[in-house]
Amino acid sequence: MYTIRKQITILASISMMIILGTSCARSPSEKLEESQTELAEASEDLVKAREDYLVDMKAYKIEIGEKIATNEERLKKFRGVRADYEQKINALETKNSAMKTKLDENKVEGKAQWDSFKAEFNQDMDELETALKDLTIKNSKE
Repeated sequence: MYTIRKQITILASISMMIILGTSCARSPSEKLEESQTELAEASEDLVKAREDYLVDMKAYKIEIGEKIATNEERLKKFRGVRADYEQKINALETKNSAMKTKLDENKVEGKAQWDSFKAEFNQDMDELETALKDLTIKNSKE
């Protein structure tokens, strides 16, 4: 253990002497020139990074702007479709309510009138059910 500690101490001492020797070997003007070169390179890197950032930002804004415009068009289309469905739904609700009222207020007398009423009512009910099915089928396709 003692020998390892001694070896580490010797190695650290030699390393310090090498570092001090090489840093002292350069003159202050060489150090200044090297620092100025590093500063110029860092400035160039910063300018390039800023230019890259601005180009990336501009391209991203264009790409996202196109997506937003597409979304706006799709939303406008959906609003139109929704308004059309609202009208159809309102018409079907009105027809359904009218049929309920017609059934509730039916005052038919006799079998012949009942059969006639029933046939007409069934036809109207079938039309209403078909319209409702068509509405839900169109809605699920779009």
